[in-house]
Amino acid sequence: MPVNCPHGSASDGDAHGSGRGTQLRGITRRAVTALGSLGLLGLFLNSCSDEDGQDPAAGDDDTAGDDDTTGDDDSASSTGPEDCDETQSNPEGPFYAGNSPVRNHLNLYGDTGTELLVTGRILDADCAPLPLAVLEIWHADPAGEYDNSSPEMRYRAQMAADANGNYGFQTLVPGAYLDGSQYRPAHIHAKLWVGGVERLTTQLYFRDDPYNSIDGAVSDALMLDYSIDGSGAWNAGFDFVLPQANG
Repeated sequence: MPVNCPHGSASDGDAHGSGRGTQLRGITRRAVTALGSLGLLGLFLNSCSDEDGQDPAAGDDDTAGDDDTTGDDDSASSTGPEDCDETQSNPEGPFYAGNSPVRNHLNLYGDTGTELLVTGRILDADCAPLPLAVLEIWHADPAGEYDNSSPEMRYRAQMAADANGNYGFQTLVPGAYLDGSQYRPAHIHAKLWVGGVERLTTQLYFRDDPYNSIDGAVSDALMLDYSIDGSGAWNAGFDFVLPQANG
């Protein structure tokens, strides 16, 4: 079962692919990190706003870090997808565990790999944002291994969208791994919940992965188009459009 609270958008750089994700601009790693610290507070308050109704991550009192790559504007600036076609479902796979920690910063373990920032919005089929919709993610580490047993639940997380449906998380690019006689491409599993009800299970893939063409689950509609910033980090965007609730 899911819980609660963050938000986001992506930065410029050398683009890999094009699509609705590339419309997301303006939020920095600093802001996503700040949102992560607010996740548990949002769980108890059931809100992502302070007493004045302002987004608590939008203040100017946080300290800039060296990895702030998009200037001083920490506000989200998403125009949403070009259309609101429902996001395709994709297999859950064998490594779903549930009860993921509430957080949006997953690069916590000193692993060597490429930093990845993913941001976007969670919308309904009418393009309306879904505040407090919960995104649960899990993926392999950079070496292609899943953590299926440790109490740290590495590279597993859940987070809630803000009042505008924005989400964001930082991690490392997952590694490919051997699945039978062939490799699975790098991918991120995602499960989305609204009001405690599961609405979508899918996977996100990376454009230009050499194993995409041999994997039957890969779909062009589930590609993460990304840019590479000056530090070598990948910045990707993806808007989830959820199907209508049954009943």
